[in-house]
Amino acid sequence: MFKADDIRSHAAETYVAPARRRGDETVAIVARDVLRDLNLPGDRAAAVCSALRAAKFRKEHSLDLLRVDGPPSKRSTTTTFTFRIPPVSVPGDRPARNAIWKLRGAGKATFAALGGGERWLRRERESFDEADRSAGARDRGGSSE
Repeated sequence: MFKADDIRSHAAETYVAPARRRGDETVAIVARDVLRDLNLPGDRAAAVCSALRAAKFRKEHSLDLLRVDGPPSKRSTTTTFTFRIPPVSVPGDRPARNAIWKLRGAGKATFAALGGGERWLRRERESFDEADRSAGARDRGGSSE
């Protein structure tokens, strides 16, 4: 038999965490879906609703309960809990950026050892030009024989 903690853990992993990763502002959890996911009978709807309504669930997962929709009892398979997912921020933290930005400056020391990026790039272009000239000379020399 499932305990309330198991129901809350499942709801957090299956519904809240993916919504948070997607950047959703809200997440709606229907008791029927949780019952189906956990293969519980319909008469356990009250247990699911109690677990999702609990302050413990909201506190553990930093959620705000916006509304509970369903029949007057609010304890059926059709009961829908809508939670707001507040943005998580750390003081002094900047907004999330593309992971590629972590590579910024990675080659700085390498280019400095080569005399700077512009100097290295100029030498590389010159070596390509030399290679093109020598390849052209071989082509012209080889075709005249």
